Amino acid sequence: MPKEIEFTKYKERGACHWDEAKHSIFKFNAHQEARFEWVLRCLGEIKGKIVLDIGCGDGALTCRIAQKGAEVIGLDSSEDGIRLAKQIFSEKKIPARFILAGAYEIPLESNSVDCAVLSEVIEHVLEPERILSEIQRVLKPGGKAVISTPYKFAETPKSEFHVKEYYPGELRALLAGYFLDIKIIESHPAFWSFLYTYGVPWFREREIFRWLINIFALYLKRNPFLTDNGTRKRAEYFTQITATVYKK
Repeated sequence: MPKEIEFTKYKERGACHWDEAKHSIFKFNAHQEARFEWVLRCLGEIKGKIVLDIGCGDGALTCRIAQKGAEVIGLDSSEDGIRLAKQIFSEKKIPARFILAGAYEIPLESNSVDCAVLSEVIEHVLEPERILSEIQRVLKPGGKAVISTPYKFAETPKSEFHVKEYYPGELRALLAGYFLDIKIIESHPAFWSFLYTYGVPWFREREIFRWLINIFALYLKRNPFLTDNGTRKRAEYFTQITATVYKK
């Protein structure tokens, strides 16, 4: 029986998502930047809206949402993540509300938020239905949720910290029990993802490929991870899923 694994990333690595957003070819994470961008694109116009970022961690994505003019609420069960988020937001003087709590029981009133974000969370939890039910509860009528997760490639999760990964069809079937108008985008082409993560096995300086992709993303504004299945070519595979749904 799978178990949820204690998330110690922020205790061990600090504000890692902020570090990977820095404009340095050695620290920047083009893969993460594209994930954030897909979430923001799917959210659409959020100025003046209340947006709940579930599993906000150190608040790097939460910041991007706030910069779009939203009234943002960050929620996470990690004390270290919430502490880092509060500290950084205070230093940057960015208004936001942070809540230390799990997503199985969100401490917000029903019908109280316009949008919800669940980015890279659903693959970590043992009972995703409970979280989706809570999202459905706190969303206002017609409210929008954006859910992102890695693309499943095998029955065994590729990360030791994942409980379950999803094919697009599996995710759609799960979401259909709670939401309407499900739209799924597949992004982050597998070729670029594997090159970015592993380089070329026989090439000694493997990180040079990561740095080159970072240069293209940072300075030439050509992030290959922003390619999606809307222009899919034959035998082209993707590594990321982003779903947009609406409250029933």
